[in-house]
Amino acid sequence: MRLNTIIKWFVLIGVICVVGLIPALSSAQSYESLKGVDSVKVIFDFRQGASKSALAYLKLIKLTYNDKAITKLAKKPEFAVVFMGKAVTLLSKERKGSSADEAKRLEEIANLIAAMAKQGVRFEICLFAARHFGVSPQSILPDIHQVDNGWIASAGAERDASLRGRIHLTGDPERKGGRT
Repeated sequence: MRLNTIIKWFVLIGVICVVGLIPALSSAQSYESLKGVDSVKVIFDFRQGASKSALAYLKLIKLTYNDKAITKLAKKPEFAVVFMGKAVTLLSKERKGSSADEAKRLEEIANLIAAMAKQGVRFEICLFAARHFGVSPQSILPDIHQVDNGWIASAGAERDASLRGRIHLTGDPERKGGRT
């Protein structure tokens, strides 16, 4: 019986080790599109206003920023996230009228943005959209740079000759017919 218990522990430890290696192995894969590239510059046009989807997208942006395929490049990645449209409503420190679940997601979004900003991800918010959706500039999270017009901020980033990509995060995939 004692030998049986020891074998079970070794099997369990083996499974834990293998499961722990899977993410490391998958993120270390090579991407054909990154061959010969020494830096990555990406702008995320972020218009997702549903907190659940927005949180998932932000988590994916963070995973991408920290992926070994990106971090092993010669230069540190340059990611910019420009919040426009209804997405600006997620960036206020004011939580009045939010359900408990919504307030929890908004707090998680705020914490994620703060952590990503410390890593070097740049965040910008379109003040035109903020005013349109009733978001006070004074209530906007501190790690987000306020710009008068998100389209101009995006155009400036796109002007950079070494910009490698632009990703649009719009629509609501949780809603039937939603798109990203």
